[in-house]
Amino acid sequence: MPPAAQPEAAPAQPVVAQEAAPEPEPQTEPEAAAADVTKLRADARQAFWRGNYDEAAAHYESLAALKPQDPNAYGELGNVYFGQGKWSEAAGAYLEAGKRLVAMGRIGQAMHLQRIMVGLDAERAQELQRAIDEASGTASTGN
Repeated sequence: MPPAAQPEAAPAQPVVAQEAAPEPEPQTEPEAAAADVTKLRADARQAFWRGNYDEAAAHYESLAALKPQDPNAYGELGNVYFGQGKWSEAAGAYLEAGKRLVAMGRIGQAMHLQRIMVGLDAERAQELQRAIDEASGTASTGN
């Protein structure tokens, strides 16, 4: 008896590698920090509008730590304290915002904050006025 015919082996098919879905690029440090800042600001504002001032203040404090030269975090933190009736804390936060505004050359905005601060804390208002005067090259008027 002749040997049984072996079935012909199927020709080898080339293996096509499937492309894996590209992995997301890791965020660079500045991109990650920007995402953190955006999220913190959004969370802080939502907490503020819900009336959760303690949570909002914590978010704004974290935001100020991440972006210490940004006057907005301090200004909004001042608004939170103002909403709580914490006049001294509000004035302190507004002073920090005002100093940063002066450093950025945004004197008009700093002057606006200074006028608000007069009713909250006269000494801090005078401190901001001195910074404005120095930046403007004018003498303090005692406001």
